[in-house]
Amino acid sequence: MGAELGQCSAGSAACRLNWSEAFLRQARSDLCVYRLLQERGSDKCHSIHYLQMSGEKLAKSETDEAKRNMQPGLTHYGLSKWLRALSVSNADSRTLGYKSRIDYRSAHASLLASAAAIEQLAPKIANDRSKGLGSFMHWNGVGVNAEYPWGRVGDPPIAPTDYAFGEPELDDLRLLRLAMLIDARIAQKLDSLRVLPS
Repeated sequence: MGAELGQCSAGSAACRLNWSEAFLRQARSDLCVYRLLQERGSDKCHSIHYLQMSGEKLAKSETDEAKRNMQPGLTHYGLSKWLRALSVSNADSRTLGYKSRIDYRSAHASLLASAAAIEQLAPKIANDRSKGLGSFMHWNGVGVNAEYPWGRVGDPPIAPTDYAFGEPELDDLRLLRLAMLIDARIAQKLDSLRVLPS
C-alpha cells in the first residue's frame, strides 16, 4: 500500500526518489495496469488511457526538469516528442520484436503516429479540439477521448466505453509494440538508476 498523502516511511526507497525516478516508477505501474486490462479483455478506452499515462510519465522522467530534480511541466505532448528523439540500438530493436535497428526505423513512423494519436486522447487536448483550438486528422472538431463522454451539440453523447477506437494508429498490434518500447525504456532507465522494483 502507498504512503499517506505527503508522507513516506522513514528510510524507505520512496522517500529518496528524485523526480525522474518517481515518474519512472509511476510509468511502470501504469503500464502494469495497461497489461492487466489487455489480458482481461477490458474496453479499449481503459487500456489506451493507461498506455497514454505510462508513456506521458516516461517522457516526463526524461525532461531536463526531471533530470535536474525539478517537477516537470504539465503537458500531454511529451510521448511523441520523446519518441522522435529516441535512439534505438540493435539489441533494443530485437527486444521489441524487430530483426534490427533498420527494421525498427522503418516501423518508427507508425509508432510515432500511434503516440501522437494517444496524446490526442487526453481529455484536455480533446476538449480543446472540440472547441476548434486544435486539430487531428481523425477527430477535428470532436472531443474523442479515452476517459469522458463527448458529443457534438444536438447529437447524443458517446461514452468512451462504446467507441471502438478503430483508427489505424490505435491498432492493437501497434499499441502493443508501443507498450513494449515504453516497457523496455522504463526497465533500462530504472536499471541505470539502480531503483529496485516496488
